[in-house]
Amino acid sequence: MEFKIPPLPTTLGEILQVLSREAPVPDDRRLVEIIEKDPAISIYVLRQVNSAYYGLRRHVTEIRRAVALLGLKRVCNLVLAASLKQTFSYLEDTASQTIYEHIIKTSLATAAFARDLAEYLRLPLAETAFTAGLLHQLGRLVFLYSIPRLYVPLWYHGTARPNQMLPEAPSREAEHRRFNTDYLHLGATTLRQWKLPQEFIHITNNLDAPDEMDAGPLRTLALTVAAGSTASAALFEIDPPETDEETRLIPPCLAALADAKNADAEALARFLDERCEPVSAFAHSVMR
Repeated sequence: MEFKIPPLPTTLGEILQVLSREAPVPDDRRLVEIIEKDPAISIYVLRQVNSAYYGLRRHVTEIRRAVALLGLKRVCNLVLAASLKQTFSYLEDTASQTIYEHIIKTSLATAAFARDLAEYLRLPLAETAFTAGLLHQLGRLVFLYSIPRLYVPLWYHGTARPNQMLPEAPSREAEHRRFNTDYLHLGATTLRQWKLPQEFIHITNNLDAPDEMDAGPLRTLALTVAAGSTASAALFEIDPPETDEETRLIPPCLAALADAKNADAEALARFLDERCEPVSAFAHSVMR
């Protein structure tokens, strides 16, 4: 089956071109110019920078100042979030729009959890973890963009009246049975077509079993994103089970991450619990 993959958003493509050039220091001035010439992206970035999530003491009114305060990569990740929202937001029916909002919301939460975990563990690539988390459901967005009439029923278990139900993400097995591929592989294909860095393609392709990857930084990043995705799914679960410290199960990806970094898995789980409220606030603020 052929899938319609949208072109890489113009603003994001220009930013990636600048970042990919071999230079000891990225061209901040050029990046600011790229963002500023896109009014919608500029407004979005400034709104997020001034949100409670970042806790800045002074109101920021310039992209240049936002880059100086938050750092280049963090602002670029805000541009990525805005670009994904713009690219995939044009959906015709309510059911598709509801699924789109769920995918974006859980991707944002995954990204925030992954970055928080990376910073907590003092990993050197916290913003890369955020980017990978933001992109990990790209394949689901492409499914929805390409074949909404075939893909939407998988989220509603084939019901003829999906608008009266809350969506539930289909399994990769269900996607593969229907389309002979799944969202992770389709996402990796899209990232490859968009010519994004190989590290994101590799992480997305292996996110179903990150603990089986070869030891190294990419395995650690993939485990961080997988743990963030698990926390995000639990955060927005429709009817979450009641658990306490004694009955809670540690997700395998979180246990593997703790083992890889010689950390306490229970402490990591408690840390993610403590981050639920700010992560949820962040995801909802970006969706507005």
